[in-house]
Amino acid sequence: MVNSLDEVDSFVEKGANVLETDVRFTKNGTVTRVHHGFPCDCFRDCLRETEFTEYLEYLRSVTSTGRCTSPERRFVSNNAGVRRPHVMSTPDSRDCAGNAACFR
Repeated sequence: MVNSLDEVDSFVEKGANVLETDVRFTKNGTVTRVHHGFPCDCFRDCLRETEFTEYLEYLRSVTSTGRCTSPERRFVSNNAGVRRPHVMSTPDSRDCAGNAACFR
């Protein structure tokens, strides 16, 4: 479970293309936080938590270069050639055809 901003950095830097996140809801169904809690997987710190909107904004900032928003291209590359997962930030997609930073 990746429920803190530090963990996002750690897993993305290691090449993860999927992050499992635990979402906490209020009684009326509103999403408020990402948090796991007890019981926890072995050797994990499951008490970390982050406000849901802050978590999503951070994911967008570290995984999107703003160059690729086509739904067919889920990864972007930074200048060092490291592939990172791409998070869609807008519903209106641009095509990335011909952009060397886009991968299928």
